[in-house]
Amino acid sequence: MGGFGSGRQGWRVKAEDCCRLDIRYLHRRGTLANGWHSYSWNRGGEPAGSITYIGNGGNSITLDYRTRDYDGEWQPMRYDVQIVRTACNYGGSRPWFLCPSCRRRVAVLYLPGKLAACRKCYNICYSSQCEDFSSRAMRRMGKIEARLGGEYGEFPTKPKRMRWATYERLWEKYEEADYQSMIGLVKLMQRLGG
Repeated sequence: MGGFGSGRQGWRVKAEDCCRLDIRYLHRRGTLANGWHSYSWNRGGEPAGSITYIGNGGNSITLDYRTRDYDGEWQPMRYDVQIVRTACNYGGSRPWFLCPSCRRRVAVLYLPGKLAACRKCYNICYSSQCEDFSSRAMRRMGKIEARLGGEYGEFPTKPKRMRWATYERLWEKYEEADYQSMIGLVKLMQRLGG
């Protein structure tokens, strides 16, 4: 189990914290074809890493990057990742990576370690999967507030051109989420002995 407020899976690596290579994005940019291409990541506006890859005619790409363990020496990494295609209903095809580790067909490869692999291989989860009951309810409240154009913590007035029925439905969902978040906080206080 994770620490305070982490939910049941707080110890797992989060997908949002990893460098990731998305084949859908690369395909839209047209960079799966022959030639050298580069891709870089930012985290909080700061550079978080980069990778160079070579397109091999759409059947595979060769990843070329450097990695290290904490304060260890930099090690060059270079290996091929196969690309398979599935037919689309209205013509054309959709590319997928074959995970270098488990050979599953995936759209995204993650790089939390030395090699690129899928979420299952690295046991990666999304942050929302690690939220507890109260946090999920508070996130739902925030989504409703954002949809109505309000500030955090207060339910905004009805926007122009929104139907009253829609506004009232959102109000009911907001009240239900607020009630659930309070229940979650009470349960947390009981667990902590308060």
